[in-house]
Amino acid sequence: MRRILFFLILGVGLQGCAPEPSYGAFDLSHLSPIATALNGAYSSLGEEPWALLYNPAQIVRLRDSQTSFSYSKPAFPFSELETHSFSGIYTRNCMNIAFGVGAHYLDTNVFYREFTGLLSLGQRFGEKEDPWDLGVGSNLKLYSLKRGDPAKTDDPALTPKSVLKLSGDMGVHLRIENIYVGLSFNNLIPANIGLTETENIPMEFRVGLGGNRIWKFSQITLSPALEFVKQKEEGKWIGGTKMNLFHFLEIQLGIDKNSLGMGFTVPVQKNSDSDTTIYLSASYLYPLQLKENFGSPMVGIT
Repeated sequence: MRRILFFLILGVGLQGCAPEPSYGAFDLSHLSPIATALNGAYSSLGEEPWALLYNPAQIVRLRDSQTSFSYSKPAFPFSELETHSFSGIYTRNCMNIAFGVGAHYLDTNVFYREFTGLLSLGQRFGEKEDPWDLGVGSNLKLYSLKRGDPAKTDDPALTPKSVLKLSGDMGVHLRIENIYVGLSFNNLIPANIGLTETENIPMEFRVGLGGNRIWKFSQITLSPALEFVKQKEEGKWIGGTKMNLFHFLEIQLGIDKNSLGMGFTVPVQKNSDSDTTIYLSASYLYPLQLKENFGSPMVGIT
């Protein structure tokens, strides 16, 4: 089945501050409404192109060709900060071999810009009809960052600076019947060679376990997922689930110690002649540990 994806992501009141050229830069975790609704528990049950950012091996699970374009304008708790984000990705799966190309551009009004280029490759060993199969995949990512005001070189915070980094991800994805196990290592060396500690993009380790529609109650099916994520010295557990209702509505929920995610997906158009289906997705991420809560809503068409 061919799926064309178009995301319009509206991040209103996203908690944060002006981006800095540190490991907080190049944050690609808010490009998918479904991943946001699941709070990032997305390395085992990903089903759309941006899932490969959580585990590149998931590219072998995508059907035929998929395309995604997105635009977002997150609102931070600073009235003078404006942010615009554009992204696009294309994936193709044929004969158990899959590839994808993508790009993400972030622009602000505080002399700060980011560009990320992505190339993804994956291969599946085994067939979908078999009791089990194994997918392996990798991402090659090119990071480019420019910040600073050329007219204010006397201010260290505005000194013009460019950063160019090359990084990669590796992952495996195992299916046994309708149970999925995902394992990925993101932002691997050589991304951090020759850089100071404050500018490192931290390596990230993910392991996830998920079941695809393993619980069924009449017209309701549940797909639970459990994930452990470790970045630098910090680790956290995330739990999430997808609930399919009456074959046309999917509700997603995800929670960890810091935030609660929720969202839904519904089909809005299906073209049987071209075998193309379009879905509408919306999600909201609500922080749990902040004195002042700034949520992050997202809307998308898939």
